[in-house]
Amino acid sequence: LDHECNFTSNRWRWETVYLFTEFKGKPMCLVLHYNTTQKDKYEKCTGAARAAIVADLKGKIHRQHSLFTKTTTVQESALKASYVVTLELAKAKKPLSDGEMVKRCAIEMARSFGDDNMATNFGTVSLSCRTVTQRIFNIRQHVEEKLNDVMNDCRYFSLVLDEGTDVTDVSQLLIFTRTIDSSFEVHEELLKLVSLHDTTKGTDIFNAVKTVVNEHGGFSKLSAIVTNGAPSMQGRRTGFAGLLYQSGVGCPVLHCIIHQALCVKTINFSQVMGVVTKVTNLQGGNRALNPRKFVAFLEEVNAAYGDLQMHTDIRWMSRRKCLERFFALRTELPVFLEDCVRCDTSAYCHKLRDTAFLYDMAFLSDITSHLNNLSIQLQGRCQTVSDLYAHMSAFWRKLALFRDKNTYLFIQPFPLLPLLVLLTIVCLSGEKHTTVGYEQTQMPKRHKTFQLRSQEVVNQLIRPAGASDGKSPGSGKSTDHTVESFKGN
Repeated sequence: LDHECNFTSNRWRWETVYLFTEFKGKPMCLVLHYNTTQKDKYEKCTGAARAAIVADLKGKIHRQHSLFTKTTTVQESALKASYVVTLELAKAKKPLSDGEMVKRCAIEMARSFGDDNMATNFGTVSLSCRTVTQRIFNIRQHVEEKLNDVMNDCRYFSLVLDEGTDVTDVSQLLIFTRTIDSSFEVHEELLKLVSLHDTTKGTDIFNAVKTVVNEHGGFSKLSAIVTNGAPSMQGRRTGFAGLLYQSGVGCPVLHCIIHQALCVKTINFSQVMGVVTKVTNLQGGNRALNPRKFVAFLEEVNAAYGDLQMHTDIRWMSRRKCLERFFALRTELPVFLEDCVRCDTSAYCHKLRDTAFLYDMAFLSDITSHLNNLSIQLQGRCQTVSDLYAHMSAFWRKLALFRDKNTYLFIQPFPLLPLLVLLTIVCLSGEKHTTVGYEQTQMPKRHKTFQLRSQEVVNQLIRPAGASDGKSPGSGKSTDHTVESFKGN
């Protein structure tokens, strides 16, 4: 009896006599109610005919299962595609009604390639305006849940505040957060975007930040705050920093070091930028179609660039490109000003042919390039305070190296200067030497708070917390750090 009931050893008997088969490890009837209603129909079939019937019944079961599986897979893929397209529409700031247009385009592309099955699959993707709206709401809920989990699981977090105005002239307060958990896993996310419709005083910013932080457990885990340096942020009494200290929160508040690194604003070369800006605006204005004439003139003489770049003091990082193009076109500009501009440009032409002015412009362009590189190094995700401290320390030492005239024997920190003098080593003049030295002494003063805080972290990285002075990390002391040892840094 046991041998008779063993399906594996009696598979043929179970399938041909009893019309039973095994499907995914479980027994399955090929014909329901065989003994009561179907026995007379199949009992007369024997031998090869019965084996063919069994094979046909087994094939039907597999086809039915494949059909249901395929339908489920297509539905899941269509749902995933709907969310993917919705996310792309949101990132591109496109109208929600564009989903239907994307769907029609996808169907037509599939038909153009002759893939009717794929066109049918694209037709199952729901991208109506109402559906896209619901998808965005679901994505928002999912992001908020994940962000809440990150904030609840973290041991400490820091905040970055930036306040600006959008295209509708409404002030927006962006609150970014960086968290760290017990396993030293770091997350950087946008915590909240708060609209400030009335005023942007320190009290408004403080109340907005307080509301957001209280939603995630309060200030107990807060280790540091970085602001963009606006007066409403940095005020000691009515500013955000002052109100924060008055409320009993003692975490350090740092000014954005990228703004503090704008020592280009302290370089006394305003006469150079004044001439560059005036000449650029002169050829870029609508005076007798000067822009078109200038572009055609540069094409005719095969100049290195096809046009000058406009400059504003707000976008200070564009100064490098503006000066670089202006310097490259230093020979073409006087010719154009004399021949194609109606107003008196003799003073500008004299400046552009003055060697001292060209030296100043080349020096300003080169030093601005170094400042731009520093700003780029300070930006980016997942940088620790030790990384920023390394960038700043390297730049301070680089300025000291630039002051040494012997540096030019080995490197060329100012590549545009040698273009003015051939076969000679260009050294810094007294004025430029003083400028570099001034920046070398002023930058640490502007970054005093950041330097002190970052030095504390560097000391903890080099020497474990609790180790006595004079003891190296390898002197038998434990070098295992905990999250608590870095709190506030």
